[in-house]
Amino acid sequence: MTTGWGKTEEGVISPVLREANVKIVSNDYCTRSWASLGEGGDLLIEPGMVCIDGGDAGPCNGDSGGPLVVKQDDRWELVGLTSFGLLKGCAINGIPSVYTRLTSYLGWIALSTAEP
Repeated sequence: MTTGWGKTEEGVISPVLREANVKIVSNDYCTRSWASLGEGGDLLIEPGMVCIDGGDAGPCNGDSGGPLVVKQDDRWELVGLTSFGLLKGCAINGIPSVYTRLTSYLGWIALSTAEP
């Protein structure tokens, strides 16, 4: 699931926190989808990223940095932070939205937040 306060499909800032149920897709699928757009799309997706396909649901402009969470047993786990999608405003069916893969940066987070 992803949540955010970004713009709605109508282009206005949401007055309420919105959520979308989405599915995580493989980086290979994500790369192929972005490559279909041309202009270097096949070079965008890196291992430190995680992609979602929510159909027409997903992040919009203004949602950057927001959470991507999955439910594990009875708790929610943060797996990603909203990074980018198409510049068309909101998620578009067939082109995955891209998140920073949190587990790829756990070492940096630990070092950056450690007591001196």
